[in-house]
Amino acid sequence: MRSAAGRLAVAMSKAAGVLEALLTSETETTRLRAADRLLDHAVKTAEVLELEQRVEELERMAAIQRDEKRR
Repeated sequence: MRSAAGRLAVAMSKAAGVLEALLTSETETTRLRAADRLLDHAVKTAEVLELEQRVEELERMAAIQRDEKRR
């Protein structure tokens, strides 16, 4: 499973590079679509990171409450 995850991470990095390269395309439509996709992915990534932080904080708070109940 870790091997597959590593391969996906490499492929995602390459895909982001392709989108970045397309930002300099001679075709306006291609540039626009690449920019749109990059911005879309950036927003989704920010949302996932925020959710991850919120879940970590909730887990930390739940662990504290469990510890307090055990005392």
